[in-house]
Amino acid sequence: MSKIRKVNPGRGVPHSDNADAFVSKGVAALRNEAFEEAVEYFRSALKLAPFRRDVRELLAMALDNCAIAEVEEGEEDMAVEEAKAAKHPSRITIRTGIWLFVFGFLCLSTMAFFVFYSENIREFIQKFAWAKEAVNPVEKQVNVLYNTAEIYRNQNRYNEAIASLEKALDLNPPNKKVIEDQLALVCFEQGESSYRAKNYTKALESYKKAVSYNTHVTDYHYNVGWAQYMIGRDSQNKGRPYVKYYREAIKAFTNALKIDSGHVRSYSALARVYVRMNNPEEAAKNYRKVIEIDPDSPEAQRARSQIESMLGKSV
Repeated sequence: MSKIRKVNPGRGVPHSDNADAFVSKGVAALRNEAFEEAVEYFRSALKLAPFRRDVRELLAMALDNCAIAEVEEGEEDMAVEEAKAAKHPSRITIRTGIWLFVFGFLCLSTMAFFVFYSENIREFIQKFAWAKEAVNPVEKQVNVLYNTAEIYRNQNRYNEAIASLEKALDLNPPNKKVIEDQLALVCFEQGESSYRAKNYTKALESYKKAVSYNTHVTDYHYNVGWAQYMIGRDSQNKGRPYVKYYREAIKAFTNALKIDSGHVRSYSALARVYVRMNNPEEAAKNYRKVIEIDPDSPEAQRARSQIESMLGKSV
């Protein structure tokens, strides 16, 4: 059995360095199977660095008389690094304390905010909830009718769409103009459908209804005039009274030009009406406006041909 050596902890030397020295000597003693000597070294190291786990494990090996043939350098380095990391445990403690303080402060501040403003927050939430519940029932009903009308319109069920929008309009909604404009559009589309079916009388009714809801769209007035022209033309061809239709057509085309003074189709349509009414001077006057506004258009080319045909001279 190895002789026990008294170990001097070493005065004036930093504890961590002394601990590493004792660990190294203890490991050497374990290699030489000097277990009691190793126990003394490891105990001395623990007195200087009681937090080191590697020293406790080595001490346990020495107490168990467990010899080690070789201690890897990596293990010794690890023990040294562990000791270095443990030199300043207070830094970790201080940092953790700071974070805990900040977290606690934020929690307390949040609680104080909600306690202090709890009444105001409660009132805000109540008002917000009341505002959502207090949706105008008229507006809600109008929205339903409007959306229903849009479904009918997409299905070309114009009568149902118009009826739904008229019901919405009867509720006197705050967005009345929007409903009126939509009604005008649906009536116009209904008129187009009737016109394609060559039902000019029904088309005229729909066009007039469109104008009644929105008088500011050029095409609505133009289509009223054109439907009047087509009815007058058919009546004239069949030997029926037709002049009133042409006069109404002239009025509608004139209204369109009041909105858009450069509306070429309205000038061209006016010229056709005057040709039908056997008034070549007025017809030529309107054809010249077509040429003036859009000289390169097909309408202008047609206007030149008509003027040459009526007056016997080219333009």
